[in-house]
Amino acid sequence: EPLAPPRVLRQLAHDVVEVATPVLTRNPALTEDDLISVAMTTSDAHRQIVAGRPHISERVTDALLERGNLPVARRLAANTTARISRSGFDRLLSRSRSDDILQKLLAERKDMSLAHVHQLIDFAGDAARERLRLVMPDVDADVINKAIHTETDHAHVLAGTATTRRDFSKAI
Repeated sequence: EPLAPPRVLRQLAHDVVEVATPVLTRNPALTEDDLISVAMTTSDAHRQIVAGRPHISERVTDALLERGNLPVARRLAANTTARISRSGFDRLLSRSRSDDILQKLLAERKDMSLAHVHQLIDFAGDAARERLRLVMPDVDADVINKAIHTETDHAHVLAGTATTRRDFSKAI
C-alpha cells in the first residue's frame, strides 16, 4: 500500500492532535525537518507525541525542549532512543531542579556526560535536603546537611568509578 504524498503527511502531522497522532507516532516518511516544524509550530500535545517517537535526532530534541512543557521534557527523558545534545541535557537538568520525576528519568539514561551526572546528583541532594527539612522540622539543619553531604559525596564517587553500567538511579 503506497504512502500518502509527503505534503499530505506534513498537513496531517500539523492537524489537530487526534488526526496527527497516527502520523506522528511512527510514520517513517516524516523527515527531521518535518518533525522540527511540528515541534516549533504545534501544541504541547503534538510535541509530547514526537518526544516519544523512536530514534529522534538531537535537532528534533533541541526543538522539543525549546518549546515544550514539563510533560514533553519528561517524555523525552524517558525515550531512551532519543539523541539528546549537550545543550539539551543542560535544559533537562535545569528543569529537573524542581522536578523529582524528571530527575529519576534522567538518572536512568545511559548517555549523559559525567559532568551532567554530577550536576544531577547535586540537584537531587538539594531536593532531598528540602524534603527532609519539611518532613523533619525538629531535626537540626546541620545534621540534615551533613547527612546529605555524605550521601552526595558517596554518589559522586560511585558516578566517577562507574564504567559500563550507567544506572545512577540509586544515587538519587
